[in-house]
Amino acid sequence: MIPRSILEDWLRAQAKAGCTQLVMQRRVDIDARYVRRWRLRPKTDVAALAQKVLVRSLDETLCRPVTQIFGLFAFAPGERIWRDRFTWRIDR
Repeated sequence: MIPRSILEDWLRAQAKAGCTQLVMQRRVDIDARYVRRWRLRPKTDVAALAQKVLVRSLDETLCRPVTQIFGLFAFAPGERIWRDRFTWRIDR
């Protein structure tokens, strides 16, 4: 598991860069699955958002007790390709 402070710093940088959408995906073996989408605004409480992201990733690992890789993708308004991504894994 990653330290929450590292995720908070990444979220803060994305908000500062103008990204407004975050999409979380989970990968198990070759299967990738959409998990959740969040809005990101300049005044977003990044500590609370980081906590939500990490709790959601832990919740997702409960249904499949195998190593899982998560990706959080940041999108700017009007862009269809992500600007930046943050990945981590949870070993079960």
